[in-house]
Amino acid sequence: MIKYLIMSLFVMGQAHASFKDIEVIQFKDQGEKAGISLLKKHFEESRYISRTSTFAFEKVSSDKSSNKSNRYSNGDYVILWGVGSEAKDQGITETEYKGMWRMMNYLSNQKFRVVMNTRAISADLAEALASRTSSVVVYSSHGNERRFYDFDSNAIPTDIFKNRASNVYQFVLSACYGSYALRNYNVPRDLYVYSWPDLTNPEEMLNFLVSDEYSALTGKKK
Repeated sequence: MIKYLIMSLFVMGQAHASFKDIEVIQFKDQGEKAGISLLKKHFEESRYISRTSTFAFEKVSSDKSSNKSNRYSNGDYVILWGVGSEAKDQGITETEYKGMWRMMNYLSNQKFRVVMNTRAISADLAEALASRTSSVVVYSSHGNERRFYDFDSNAIPTDIFKNRASNVYQFVLSACYGSYALRNYNVPRDLYVYSWPDLTNPEEMLNFLVSDEYSALTGKKK
């Protein structure tokens, strides 16, 4: 379905904010099995134990001369899942964890800090769009031709982009019929948007984001 992905360049007053209650997880180079276990531990325990559901994954560099600002010079790459609280929605498969781990490594090598939340509501998306540390925001959820939704099955407000920070240059919406739904939203004209006009799923999104057809730097002002 990737060939049907719609790409568009959609100015508003900007607001600046930082993420609140993010838990920072540092990780080293490790194999896929260990990486999947790392993600499972934090995402699954956060449902019952941790008060936060947003995690920033920072790859520890073996180069001692490398500082954090250099390692994450491209800012935060934020991936939010709002696919719902029902058991069928929350059954994050081994395949999806594998894709998420692959994404983290790929983006870390492109000098992004990776921020993820698998239980995102409208407030989380608004905060990500308004954060002065965000560069790219990816949102995966259920959708139809009118709206797309959050973890609590509430429709995302049509003015969700009203406080979008100028440093956020790209938005990816992985929701069924997302390209049609976005026509009902006030999307900034200078925001580069990727979306699907038909059925899609999180696994397809993860595969697309590491494909040659996609660049996390598209839309960035030089």
